Amino acid sequence: MSKPDIDEMMKNEHTDDFNTMHLHDFVNARLEIQKAEIPQNGHNKHHNYKYTELEDMINVVEPILLKHNLISNFTQVYDEETLEGTVSARIKFRMRITHAINRQYFQSEVSIYHNREIKKIGEHMTYARRYLYESILLIRGTPDVDSIDDSKGDFK
Repeated sequence: MSKPDIDEMMKNEHTDDFNTMHLHDFVNARLEIQKAEIPQNGHNKHHNYKYTELEDMINVVEPILLKHNLISNFTQVYDEETLEGTVSARIKFRMRITHAINRQYFQSEVSIYHNREIKKIGEHMTYARRYLYESILLIRGTPDVDSIDDSKGDFK
């Protein structure tokens, strides 16, 4: 796949330079992150695959975002919900990448339902942060679990 010409793409933008700068910085950061070597030091024993741990993702992604005037922020909202007579906890996680100069942002969200065990909440927080990095930056840190054949532990 050839690298898209960002400047050529921007010629068709009908926004002012202030807004275009934000998009240009975000696209360049995303392309640089996609080319970066992000280690896969995690190992899922159940399905026998390697994945990118959150710390490794942060160590690679955050300096590149900052270099392009972008700042990431994670927030979470906790509430309870009753589904089919059962009360479950829900945490909505949001990642926002904001341009430091003009304050425009991109964001992605995920909601996770769980019981109230502290350990599970921590696991879900880590998973959500990794998932949101992957989602908004279009990077691959974890194999698609749906493509794994449970009977063999192999990918289909």
